[in-house]
Amino acid sequence: MQKNPYLGKFIAFDGIDGCGKTTQCDKAFRYMLAGGEKILKVKEPNKEVLGGKLIYGLLFGRGPIGFSNMSSLQRQGHYFWNRLSHYAEVVIPALKKGINVLSDRCYASINLDVHQGGDLERLLAIQEYFFEMEEVPLIRPDSILILDVRPETAIQRLSQKDERRRDFFEQPGKLLQTMIAYQEFAAKFSDFCQIVDASEDPDNVFHSIRELLHQNFELKEWKNKKEEENR
Repeated sequence: MQKNPYLGKFIAFDGIDGCGKTTQCDKAFRYMLAGGEKILKVKEPNKEVLGGKLIYGLLFGRGPIGFSNMSSLQRQGHYFWNRLSHYAEVVIPALKKGINVLSDRCYASINLDVHQGGDLERLLAIQEYFFEMEEVPLIRPDSILILDVRPETAIQRLSQKDERRRDFFEQPGKLLQTMIAYQEFAAKFSDFCQIVDASEDPDNVFHSIRELLHQNFELKEWKNKKEEENR
């Protein structure tokens, strides 16, 4: 895994299901557009590249096999192939052009399949091998914002979904373990991971994220507006 060497910045939103990462990624995208940034919003898994549609079928158990029939490594292998294509076809070309990339999920979602000590290191090493063999740079985001909520809050939010539409990972019994895995991941990679309290309403959560965006991007249009207001 390597630091982002390109002109564009790469920021990812991640966390347990029900944490609000998609909402915050959308808010950040609109805010940055209004701030005059070149920005591309992406999502993992990517349905438009290799294996993306299959992953969604496996998540919801729509065919003769689903993720519930697989080991952690078998599940993550599908994500590795999809991420590899996603990086090669979408993320890296954008970053090379100086376009900033906001991602709804990233490789930190490996934590969905971290169940015991050693799982994280093993899965990260295998993912690295996939990318190395295909000669695709495994670029880590400049910043991963991990939205942190208690499982009961996430369950309450997920309860608004029809239970039949919940995927393999969106089950109450899995959320506590996954929350702990994300917190340990953030502590291990604290140089580029930051935990954001996502327990409040979306606008209050975005207030914290907005400050982080201003630390990472010029956002010239917003700065100009602020200067005009202060005149």
